[in-house]
This record gives sequence, structure tokens and C-alpha cells, in this order.
Amino acid sequence: MAVGYIWGLPIAAKHIAMRLPPKVAEVTTEQARYLFTNMLDLKDSKLPVKRRQKISAKFQEIAVAMDPGNKHNYRLEFFAAPIPNAFALPDGLVCITDKLIEKAKNNREVYGVLAHEIVHVREQHGLRSVLQNSAVFLIWTLMTGDISTVAGMGSALPAMLAQTGYSRGFEQEADFGAADYMIKIGWGTKPLSNILQRMDPEQHFGDAEEALSSHPLTGNRVKTLEDYEKSKQQTH
Repeated sequence: MAVGYIWGLPIAAKHIAMRLPPKVAEVTTEQARYLFTNMLDLKDSKLPVKRRQKISAKFQEIAVAMDPGNKHNYRLEFFAAPIPNAFALPDGLVCITDKLIEKAKNNREVYGVLAHEIVHVREQHGLRSVLQNSAVFLIWTLMTGDISTVAGMGSALPAMLAQTGYSRGFEQEADFGAADYMIKIGWGTKPLSNILQRMDPEQHFGDAEEALSSHPLTGNRVKTLEDYEKSKQQTH
């Protein structure tokens, strides 16, 4: 029973998240954007307009390549904030801070981060995280077949999205998705690995901290990306 519960919830969450009406993602994104803007002290970007336009154009190109025929309204928004950060919201909005772009040594590093965020949208990791952590709603929806139950969560979704974040599995799936794109176009995984390390130079405090966190530590993510790229090279 416990095994079925543990394995069944993620599968059910994905099934429901992918079938939710677009309006749910739109409303959730609008409310979550407002919440994150205040919580993270996001201000208007100070980056030059031409720089933002160039990055946005490449972002659209990457989104088309990674999610052809997508039903998401992919768009990029820039913010000034105290920390380097990027995050994706369910309807296709990806937000990135000036600080992250400033830390990047080249545009490929920025695009590696954006590719990672596109996977979060494509696979609907945000809504799936919320559903998996809201088992009561999920089980009721499965029992009744009424998706409006989830849609009715309304304003609760953004707050839950902010609290739950992404699991290790979702972060790894986003890393691998970004890696697939970068390897395919000849960049390799170095751009993403490099910016991850530059955003987290302390490398945390080792395995003990990872055991307490739902997110993989940066050093482990970098090693996993390197191993993933080697495995891809061996199969070609």
C-alpha cells in the first residue's frame, strides 16, 4: 500500500497537471508572480534594453527547439534583485535576475539556465510539485474525475508553489533536459555547470546537508551533468 502511494502520487500528479485547463496555469502564474515579486524583492531590471532583447530572442528560439508544438506561452521577464536567480511559472513565464546575468561569463551560461527553466515549464514541475504535496486534492480528483477540484484551489496554488519548490528528481530532470539541448547544439554541459558553481561558490557543507535538503547540492549536480554528457558521448 505504501509503495503504491509513494509511486502512484507522482504519476497521478503528472497526469492531472498535463490535463489542467490553461486558465489554471495562467491564474496561478499571475498570482505567483505577484507573490514572488514581493517575497524576493524584485524590482525593474537595469539591464540595457538591447541586451534584454537579444536574450529574449534566443530564449524564444530555445523554447521552440525544446518544446515544439508547445501549448505554453513562453516569455521571459527580467528583474533586478539582491541575488542571482531564475525561476519558471506554470503558464510559460520565466523570470531571471540581473545578478544572474552579471555572474555569467558568456551568453551560453545564461542560455543553459534558461534551458533548465524551460524544462520546468514543459514538464509542469511546479503544478506537479503542488499536487504531490497536496495529496488530499489529488486523491479526491482521481476518485471523482473532476479536474475542477484542483482548479478550485485558486489562490492557494501560488503560496504552495513557493513553499514546496522542486524535488531532487525534478531538478535533475531539468538539468538533463537542458544538457540534451546543449549537447545537441555542440555546447556540452560546461556552460550550465560553470554558472551553477559561480552562483554557489561555497558548495554547501557536504553530504550531511544534502540529506536534509530536497535539492541536490551544486557539486553533485555538476558531477552528474559531467557523467551524463560522457554517457551520451559513449552512445554515439
